[in-house]
Amino acid sequence: MSRSQFGARSDLPQSLSGNNFTLEDEMSKAGNIRREFSINTTLLKSFHRMYLSSIKN
Repeated sequence: MSRSQFGARSDLPQSLSGNNFTLEDEMSKAGNIRREFSINTTLLKSFHRMYLSSIKN
């Protein structure tokens, strides 16, 4: 499975509109975005806690 520049599979046939949308790829992207968002919010919360604890002392 070769992938183009934007991550879509290039071996899939294109529809009449020119899209080669696959549900599997989109679900994978959504999972990656959710995981990255979760990691970012966890880091932000920990830095915020650290910042608040440094102000209180």
